[in-house]
Amino acid sequence: ESHSELRTQALKLFKSSELLLAQEYLYTEFDWRIGVLNKKTLYACQYFMSKQHWQIYNHSSKKGSEG
Repeated sequence: ESHSELRTQALKLFKSSELLLAQEYLYTEFDWRIGVLNKKTLYACQYFMSKQHWQIYNHSSKKGSEG
């Protein structure tokens, strides 16, 4: 929510890790995953989200719902 909150949470996380990664949240109808190793792109894949659900598969749906 604020710079001070970010700093507080980061200090807690740095107690168990030397590295923190952060990314901007941006809502889309799909989710891209990019695999990188040694600064080289290995793959790119796109997941489509289930309707009215935040994951690519709705496990709680009676009939199942895939994105």
